Amino acid sequence: MFRALFLSTLTCAAIGAAGQTDSLIRVLNDLPDDSNKVAAMGQAARELILRDTDRSILIGGTGLALAQHLGLRYHQATAHNLLGVGHNLQGDRNAALEHFLGALEISESLGKKALTANVRSNLARLYLDDRRLDLAEAEYRRAMREFRDLDEPIWEAGMVQGLADVYRQMDRRDSAQILFGKAADMLVQLQRPLHAALARHDQAVHTDGPGEDSLSLARHRQAWALLQEAENGQSAFTRMTILRGLGGALLRNGLDDEAEGILREALALATSAGQRQGRHDLHLLLAGVLERRGGADSALHHLRQYVALHDSMVTAERARAIIELQERYESERKDIALAHQRMLLERRTRSMYLLTGGIILMAISLLLLWRAWRAKQRTAAALRKALDERQLLLREIHHRVKNNLQMVGGLLRMQGRHIRDPMAREAVRDSQDRVRSMALIHQDLYLEDDPRGIQMVPYVEKLVHGLLKSHAVGTERIQLELTVDPVRLDVDVAMPIGLILNELIVNALKHAFPQGRTGRLRVMLKHQAEELVLEVSDNGVGHAAGTGMESGTPGFGLGMLRTFADKLGARYEMNGHPGTTVRMFIRDHKAPIEPALSVSQR
Repeated sequence: MFRALFLSTLTCAAIGAAGQTDSLIRVLNDLPDDSNKVAAMGQAARELILRDTDRSILIGGTGLALAQHLGLRYHQATAHNLLGVGHNLQGDRNAALEHFLGALEISESLGKKALTANVRSNLARLYLDDRRLDLAEAEYRRAMREFRDLDEPIWEAGMVQGLADVYRQMDRRDSAQILFGKAADMLVQLQRPLHAALARHDQAVHTDGPGEDSLSLARHRQAWALLQEAENGQSAFTRMTILRGLGGALLRNGLDDEAEGILREALALATSAGQRQGRHDLHLLLAGVLERRGGADSALHHLRQYVALHDSMVTAERARAIIELQERYESERKDIALAHQRMLLERRTRSMYLLTGGIILMAISLLLLWRAWRAKQRTAAALRKALDERQLLLREIHHRVKNNLQMVGGLLRMQGRHIRDPMAREAVRDSQDRVRSMALIHQDLYLEDDPRGIQMVPYVEKLVHGLLKSHAVGTERIQLELTVDPVRLDVDVAMPIGLILNELIVNALKHAFPQGRTGRLRVMLKHQAEELVLEVSDNGVGHAAGTGMESGTPGFGLGMLRTFADKLGARYEMNGHPGTTVRMFIRDHKAPIEPALSVSQR
């Protein structure tokens, strides 16, 4: 957000100077080829960078050529840096990287520390946009130190916030939260309330965890107070974003009355700014508030608005994806047809030249073979690119499904807080666990290089440890033995296995160790011969002490086990004393990746 606000400010300045820029460009051709002309070209290119990027790149490239001709190395570095920004804005990251590296090499050799730090900040942003996160982290750290040495605290704060954004994308939430907070504190001291409000909002968003709702709310309130202090630069989108975060925090803390007013104001801003995603989220939040407060009609109205926006957004995404795939398919089909026609023509030509014989025939034949090979290479590359794009689309679908499941889990968690009946609250929490087990599947599919299957080692580890944490069970009371072979399974197999594991583990945590009793829980997934063996066992009180396969309602867990066993074509066995052991044998599955290896954890 800090960078977006900075670019917005720069855009306003560039538009305000448009008349001066046009006047400057008109006199450029009349200037002699010297350092003054190079500097004037650089100024014109900078002022055009956001409102006419193509023209800025053209002028900047001409200035770079002139600076190279005159041997003006500092001007070469500034021109390379500006061209890198322009190409990055156009999405041409390869060209942008080449210019940034050229600028960095020259500025370092000249000892121009301010320019070097500026180039590093642009290079870090390029790596971040390209998701080359390790490189982005290193460049942000270097730029942060250099701006600190130059006593440029505002730029240093910007680098701190950029580094926090890197950690956010790495899913290192604790580190991101700390750095967003550090940036906000620095900007408050520098009397930059607008930038500080955005940084504090980012910190509040990443304040997540058990017992941290009140801390998150306090930080959202600080962000809103800082935004109200800012006199300039506030956009409807900025106010809506911070109000939406504050409203959500109020809901999590049970302050529905205050939250309703905040969310209504945010919805009005989102509507005026044409922010469909913001309206989509706010209608859902307001529906929940109004339903709890007894306003069924109003809640239904907001829920209908949410569903309409959700459907339109999903439909638009699908239509755009289908159109893009169709366009790519048609283009690639035509390219393949043309390549095939060229190959046929080349073969006929080669046959004709074979009649003439001699050295000339041999040379022409070799040339035609080379061209045919290149055509095949291009065709294969086009097919590989199409396959990669399909994989990317599939990953995006899994990402959206994961987000939707997490939203359902969040709604269940919010609903559970307002249920007083212990059995009903327990049923809601069981449903939340099942939704989490399904969300983990789609999360792994999104993160995997091959989204067609699930690596079971990390999935089972995350599922088991998540359930222990959810039920507040520590390893000092229940010792965990986890043995999982490295197998990759289809979603149709992995999903039932995940739900079965969820039911069996939750059942053991609830019933096997009553009254704080200690014990051992063993989870195993191994490949034996042609079968996949799934086992969950404990040394608890067993069936004789009243444990069973119940999960929420009598017989529900056992019914789920039978249902999924039938779905997988598997057989299972249960032993209720001593302790409880459930073992399932699954034949219809994919072969393991490395059958000789396994992962064990205690």
